[in-house]
Amino acid sequence: MMKINVLQVCVPCVSVVDNVKMEFTFEQARKLLPKALAPLGDDNLQVPRDGLDPKKGWIGIYPHKDKDSGAFSASVFGAHP
Repeated sequence: MMKINVLQVCVPCVSVVDNVKMEFTFEQARKLLPKALAPLGDDNLQVPRDGLDPKKGWIGIYPHKDKDSGAFSASVFGAHP
């Protein structure tokens, strides 16, 4: 366990359990995310479901000739989040 008495918002990436390593494929994460968000209600699930949908979603995980590698985000008013 962590050896601190108070978990502050400034350290959210600190693991609360020692020696746990979790790695997921995109497909595993796509199935797990709605289950993890389910307690937040259906209103909060539709946006991630739409974005993760392999046919109509906006998250592109595979390389192609017109796409640069690395993380990139551009907000477009009126489009997906």
